[in-house]
Amino acid sequence: MSGVTSKTGWRAWSTFRIAVILMLSSIIGMAGVLGTVSQGIDAHQARKEEGLVQLRLTRAKEIIGENLTTASIWDEAVDHMTNGDVVWYDRTLGSFYAAQHKHEFTLGYDATGRLFRISTQGTPESTEAGDPFAKAARPLVDQLRVEAAGRDRSQTANAAVRLKAAFVRVGDAVYVLGGSTVVRHTAMGATPASDPVVASFKPFLGELDMLRTRLALDRIHFQPGDAVPPQGMIGVDVRDVGGALLGRVVWAPERPGYQILTRAGPLLLLLFVVLIIGTASLLWNTTADVRRLKASEVALSAALERAEAANQAKTRFLSNVSHELRTPLNGVLGMAEVIGADMVTPQQRDRLEILKASGRQQLRLIEELLDVVRLRDGAVTLEMRLA
Repeated sequence: MSGVTSKTGWRAWSTFRIAVILMLSSIIGMAGVLGTVSQGIDAHQARKEEGLVQLRLTRAKEIIGENLTTASIWDEAVDHMTNGDVVWYDRTLGSFYAAQHKHEFTLGYDATGRLFRISTQGTPESTEAGDPFAKAARPLVDQLRVEAAGRDRSQTANAAVRLKAAFVRVGDAVYVLGGSTVVRHTAMGATPASDPVVASFKPFLGELDMLRTRLALDRIHFQPGDAVPPQGMIGVDVRDVGGALLGRVVWAPERPGYQILTRAGPLLLLLFVVLIIGTASLLWNTTADVRRLKASEVALSAALERAEAANQAKTRFLSNVSHELRTPLNGVLGMAEVIGADMVTPQQRDRLEILKASGRQQLRLIEELLDVVRLRDGAVTLEMRLA
């Protein structure tokens, strides 16, 4: 019985340990799952914002080309820019892009590719080849002229125009540079062998303002060079026409996963407290059960010892009584045999036979009682045999 009780107590403790492990595993697992989901949501949001910023930067280059075509697809522009008409240029294109599209610098090239005018916010400037904006625009203008050289000269308008755009660095500032060939919008008039070109610069910081207002990106700014974005921020590369890294548009991405996690924090804390209370209650109840089991085990052991002691006392008593009864009974039977050997009357002999039969019956009862005692003590074993 003691072994059974100990086994029951061991099972109770095992159940408690398993319950504690399961609860702790549930807490850790839940926290791990929430953390993983939170990171996944934040990573998805970061990729989404990166895609939107990249799309906006691509769109910025498309927009400057669209700005240029508002005046570069024009018969009058072809007629005057083919030979580099400075007066007409200053009166029209030089100020048009600054006034209508907020371009800071606009450069005019004649049909030979010669730079004949630079306009700064609509104001005519020098046309020196060493001008930093002229140097920055030259690679793109040359590429544009090469592409336009092979076009079908019978085409007009959008079919004839060629556009290019890129991000460039001029000094410490980055600009969106756009270039457009100047082509006719109708088939009336002569088409030059080579197209004039107009190039225009727009501040890159204006695109950041657009990103800041439309996408509501937090702490967005341009980070020049190849430095890694600060901790907690991400960036999109800005490269020039040759693929060289100019810098990165850097911002702090929105973190909806972290926000969900922080909002769920109080609930998780409450759940954690409930689990702790439940664990403590389970520990208390398990400890009380084990104490009761141990007390029952002690009581059962004591009762078993008392029962075994009483049984042994009974066995000794029966053994002693049997011996005490058999000894005088054997004497009685012996004397009955001696008397029967003498000369006795028939009536006396009958009485002696009754006495001996009763004595033998009593002796058999005593022998059977001794056999029972021997069986309980294990001194006698039974064998099954056919009678």
